[in-house]
Amino acid sequence: MAPPGTRRQGGRGAGGTREFLGLGPAPDADAAKLGAPTYKENCGACHGETGRGSQGPNLVRSTVVLHDEKGEEIGPIITKGRPQAGMPAFPALKPEDIYNISQYLHMQVELVANRGTYGQSYGTLRSQTSSITSPVKRAMFPCSCMETSPLPARSFPGTFPRY
Repeated sequence: MAPPGTRRQGGRGAGGTREFLGLGPAPDADAAKLGAPTYKENCGACHGETGRGSQGPNLVRSTVVLHDEKGEEIGPIITKGRPQAGMPAFPALKPEDIYNISQYLHMQVELVANRGTYGQSYGTLRSQTSSITSPVKRAMFPCSCMETSPLPARSFPGTFPRY
């Protein structure tokens, strides 16, 4: 146990992962949900629906997004645009819209980079998909391992599942 007032090294918690990856504070999940439709309506066509790039650059890997915490870095770019790069300005967006968009982008970074919260982020989805018992799934994965594991059984070249 580390002495009081000192930091423990080598921890495996989400906080240690965030610090190791250089991520800022955890995103505000409620604001991210509110920011998703605003982002998709105003930014998604150029930057992709999840910020991973399309015509415009990938925002998940953007240093501006990574250095931003509450919209203070992203906000001026959104309101003024980057005309030299082809990005229009969005001066009509309110400060709370910009904050919500920033939290949505931070959530996308979180989902890509922070394996420490992987189970929390995808736990619901994993539980929903692992309970599917369709005839196709049973035919593809006849072993009982699919009952307990959400991961598909691995097949190797020259081996086929038994039906």
